[in-house]
Amino acid sequence: MGTGCVWRAADPTVPSLTAGASLGQDLRADIVNNMPAVELFAVTCAVGKDGADYPFTAAFYDSVPYRRYKKLHFDDLLPGTMGEAVRASGSPDRSVLLWDPRYISA
Repeated sequence: MGTGCVWRAADPTVPSLTAGASLGQDLRADIVNNMPAVELFAVTCAVGKDGADYPFTAAFYDSVPYRRYKKLHFDDLLPGTMGEAVRASGSPDRSVLLWDPRYISA
């Protein structure tokens, strides 16, 4: 789909629970294990992939654990395509976006 630099692991928000801190820690661990996310920057699309779906709009930005990143990474509208997620000119942008690290190859 493209290339980019991994900046850091995204920190999921865990809803406050009245059952105690250990349940919150367990929930955080479950999110990190089953729904991990990293922040990427300087992302460029591979040739011909500008129109490909940006696959993590619903999975991350519309989810409770990661929705706080929506305003941090995008001013208003969430991207639907890779071209909307990164600068279409082909030059790296400083914008940041979420990605599933299980779909990153070195």
